[in-house]
Amino acid sequence: MLVHRRPTRAEIAAAVGKTLPDVIVPNLKVLFCGINPGLYTAAIGHHFGRPGNRFWPALYAAGFTDRLLSPYEEHELLPRGYGITNIVARASGKKIDAAHSVYPNVADGVDGMNFITQCVASSADGGAWRPLKHALCRL
Repeated sequence: MLVHRRPTRAEIAAAVGKTLPDVIVPNLKVLFCGINPGLYTAAIGHHFGRPGNRFWPALYAAGFTDRLLSPYEEHELLPRGYGITNIVARASGKKIDAAHSVYPNVADGVDGMNFITQCVASSADGGAWRPLKHALCRL
């Protein structure tokens, strides 16, 4: 697993509002969907990048990968038929910001994908999932 330097506090603070490119190709088997990138993730420019984030270990433990990948290796998911996107593109330090941003993101469109399916597949974080779940029930 690759290890890279940690961003500085200034780099993390400057990450507010940054976006990450989707890791997507046509005909994926699975599209993993986060709620929105955190500031640490946006600062390093790789999905699920904060140390201690459970996404990469869970992916490995569930058998999606044959070894533990680092966020810097996110593109290694593509040949396996997996991709990554976010419901809300911009980075934020608060999950509630993402919940309040669901409607504008839907208006922008999620090209070629069923938004409800993405949200159902999105987050293992119960605190962030609840407000999104209720917002989506009204779509």
